[in-house]
Amino acid sequence: MKKLECIVCGRKFPLGQGIIVNICGFTLRFHSKNCAVKFFRVFASRLTGDEAKRVTKEVIDEFLSKLNERRKLKSKKL
Repeated sequence: MKKLECIVCGRKFPLGQGIIVNICGFTLRFHSKNCAVKFFRVFASRLTGDEAKRVTKEVIDEFLSKLNERRKLKSKKL
């Protein structure tokens, strides 16, 4: 069985477990959600400029839109 290595802590984990994200031509491998969150906190804190602001706003709007749709579906209809 092939073992992968977490890019944050170096822990080895079997293929099929952990979190693997392909982004901008890079394959990011994390053995747990905690390591993924550590990486993305540092990643997001270093983003700067108008492009980062635009993408951040788009992602926030997308999640808020989906959240509002779910709330509407769950609300009581009289």
